[in-house]
Amino acid sequence: MTEPKIPHLASAALQSVMQEMKAQDLKWGADRDQDLADWLLILTEEAGELAEAVLHIKFGGEKKYGLRTEAVQVAAVALQIIEYIDRNDIMESINEY
Repeated sequence: MTEPKIPHLASAALQSVMQEMKAQDLKWGADRDQDLADWLLILTEEAGELAEAVLHIKFGGEKKYGLRTEAVQVAAVALQIIEYIDRNDIMESINEY
């Protein structure tokens, strides 16, 4: 297996995701605590916007210019979900059953 050309922690992609997470925190509050279903709805909405951008690349349309932005937003929300899982010890509570 080959190493990535740019280590993940140094990539512009990860920096963009972290900036988007900060922007989400400023917009919605850093202490928001939606449940997993709400987070999944948010992620699905963002994934839908990414899908729309991909379709516009394939078939034409203005949304194609938002491809990277939408991908960053999907990644940022996915990380927010992981943080929620960790913050609320979700995996630990699942393992109790």
